[in-house]
Amino acid sequence: GVVPDTNNYRVQIVCLALTALQAREVAEQVRNAMASANRQGFQTSEQDYGSTDFEEGSKVFGVRMDFSIWYRS
Repeated sequence: GVVPDTNNYRVQIVCLALTALQAREVAEQVRNAMASANRQGFQTSEQDYGSTDFEEGSKVFGVRMDFSIWYRS
C-alpha cells in the first residue's frame, strides 16, 4: 500500500557520450548515486536499464535508465 506523507516519481535519465563505453560508465555512476540516495532518506528502484543506443542525429551514444523514487514529504 501507500505510506502516508510519501511521494513517488518515476524519472528517466539519459546518459550521452561520444563512445558507448563512456555512456555506460556514466550510467554506472548514476546507478551508484541512486544507490547512495537510498541511505539518505530516499527509496529508489531501477525500473529499466536500457541498452546502449547510437543517436544518429547527434552522433552520440546513449543509455536510458528509468527509476522509481520515493521520499517522505
